[in-house]
Amino acid sequence: MATPPAPDNPSATKPMLAVVGGGVVPYRIHFHRRLTSETPEYRLVHFNTHHPKGEPWGITQAPGLNIVQCDRRAAPPRSILLDLPHQWLVGSRVLRELSRGPVAGVVLNGYNHLAHLRVLHWCRQHRVPVLLNSDSNAYGDTRTGLARMIKNRLVRHFVDRVGAITVCGSLGKRYFERYGADPDRIFYSPYEPDYRLIQDIPQSEVDAVAARFKLDPARKRIVFCARLAEVKRPDLAVDAFAAIAHQRPDWDLLMIGDGVLRDFLRLRVASDLRHRVLWAGFIPDQRVVSCLYRACHVMVLPSDYEPWALVVNEAVAAGLAMVTSRVVGAAEELVQDGVNGRRFERGRRPDLRMALLEATDPRRIADLRAGSAVVLARWRAQADPVTGLRSALACAAAGLRSPQGATP
Repeated sequence: MATPPAPDNPSATKPMLAVVGGGVVPYRIHFHRRLTSETPEYRLVHFNTHHPKGEPWGITQAPGLNIVQCDRRAAPPRSILLDLPHQWLVGSRVLRELSRGPVAGVVLNGYNHLAHLRVLHWCRQHRVPVLLNSDSNAYGDTRTGLARMIKNRLVRHFVDRVGAITVCGSLGKRYFERYGADPDRIFYSPYEPDYRLIQDIPQSEVDAVAARFKLDPARKRIVFCARLAEVKRPDLAVDAFAAIAHQRPDWDLLMIGDGVLRDFLRLRVASDLRHRVLWAGFIPDQRVVSCLYRACHVMVLPSDYEPWALVVNEAVAAGLAMVTSRVVGAAEELVQDGVNGRRFERGRRPDLRMALLEATDPRRIADLRAGSAVVLARWRAQADPVTGLRSALACAAAGLRSPQGATP
């Protein structure tokens, strides 16, 4: 099946662990670097099946990672239907690389690409362990009508044919159980930031960044960090702060991010509160963002939907109390009511207002912030992304060896 690797390239003698999916996104780079360093027995290769200009990040390479760009068109596709023939061609490019072997396993990042479907069937034909990795969240499974029928068939097709599934958390597990996945074949491999980058920053650097953004060290702050887009509900963050501002005169709101709602949101703030709502804009340097977290006290994330939301991990690691909507995937694991914050029903302004009042209560804020360290430690002990992927790969390989796992 496989073409022998070139003898003058020692790394080529290692079996390949292939990750097939969209481009490498910033919130997965740390995981891929961990995977590269902690699985030295494999040669990790990321096959980007999506056009980089069609993704918000546009990352084609990252230091220390082996990324193969498979969609080589000058421009991204104009529609899904027009893109299907090229998705087939992208699949051919991936299969050409995989056929050179040896391949220890394949991780499919998602199921909504024709190339992934081709790779899935190639793995079954060649008895290569194949995993499905997804950040899908049960709260986002809202398709109806014809779209629901198509999705049911597509997701079940993958669920029935992969050896194991990796998800970010319990809402992801619940999602795939709806499609008939065996709970024993679902493993946690959550998104995670580089926690050291957040926790080990010296206080002097935090103070310098706070001064750069004119954050008064004598005041306390609620922080919102996301795109200023409708689904993130920055309007709720602004409105809820305005509703409690007179009860919390020593608190400000820091808005990190940019987007189409920026001007609308600025006009939404009453004139007497404008000096208490601070606009940091989009900040590309994660270290600067981490410093700003450390200079704040509470995070608010009122999104209508978030598959996971790595900002929750980041804020908890920075020692913030948390207020999020229940549909945020990471909140199910990292926001515990009364321990380190409060979750509220999405879209409900009165509930968000009460949650923020509780989180900013001067009698409780210290305990809630300390609770984030406890919650994060418990979650990290339960769900390590590299351990989860290793376990899923072992499960898929074992399934191939068993009579039930035989490829028909």
